[in-house]
Amino acid sequence: MKDNLTVLTGPIDKQRAELEALKRSMPMHIEFLAIQAQMIRAKYQALVAQGFTEAQALELCK
Repeated sequence: MKDNLTVLTGPIDKQRAELEALKRSMPMHIEFLAIQAQMIRAKYQALVAQGFTEAQALELCK
């Protein structure tokens, strides 16, 4: 009989494999987040440049 955690999350070997895959992809994910942050900042600055208040631009970037 399996314990409740194994039933909810799956076999431990599968969890380990998924964790290793996550570790391998982490640098790419971090790079993606950096690019996404640049895009959000550019959007914010463009909105302010077009006359939106800083608060309005921030709200539109959420």
